[in-house]
Amino acid sequence: AKFPSVPEIQDEYLAIIRKHVPTVSKTVALDHVEAAYAISEAVKKARTVPVKNAPPRIIYSSIPALLVLVDGPPALRPVPDLELERVINTRALILKVGDVFYLNASDHWYQAPKVEGPWALDLSIPASLEAARQAAVASQSVDLMSPSTNAFTTTPAIFVSTVPAELIQTEGAPNLVPIEGTDLMQIQNSDNALFFFDMNQRYYVLISGRWFGASSLEGSWEFVP
Repeated sequence: AKFPSVPEIQDEYLAIIRKHVPTVSKTVALDHVEAAYAISEAVKKARTVPVKNAPPRIIYSSIPALLVLVDGPPALRPVPDLELERVINTRALILKVGDVFYLNASDHWYQAPKVEGPWALDLSIPASLEAARQAAVASQSVDLMSPSTNAFTTTPAIFVSTVPAELIQTEGAPNLVPIEGTDLMQIQNSDNALFFFDMNQRYYVLISGRWFGASSLEGSWEFVP
């Protein structure tokens, strides 16, 4: 037995353990022992998959915003009976008419010269877009990112990413509030687990069970072991 954190009382701990370990013998069939040993050796040799802790694209916004994810470069397919195409490798409704992309989200239409943006509100859309929206809704193959009960009071900004991404937001400029008894400050006006460490002047955010740090909310973010 070894207790690295308290070596000075290691013998005392060992005596306690010996006192409580049963002194009776137990006979186990040899084939059971051999089978258990074979399994443990096989587990050791099993192929392991390394955990990838590279940060996703982390987007910061101080105004209401929506993040739309596209699984890689946009894959376009014609929409039947309509002179337009739809980006099929996303749950969002992104359509292309001519050289312009259109997105329907939060009860608004946006347009952009390319999928990555920049996206701007569009109040005069081609008529064919509404027909495509209704067809997509009927097929239940789309997420229109409808406003929730905490609906935006202003039209949200749109961020589209073709790589894994996360959106962190604050309601206006970050409001840093000290956490008593620590050198940490919490960003109070955010729904994200977002903190500022005064000693090294860095921000930290918790995303999918992993911590990332940066000297600015704009990045660049690094994995924190």
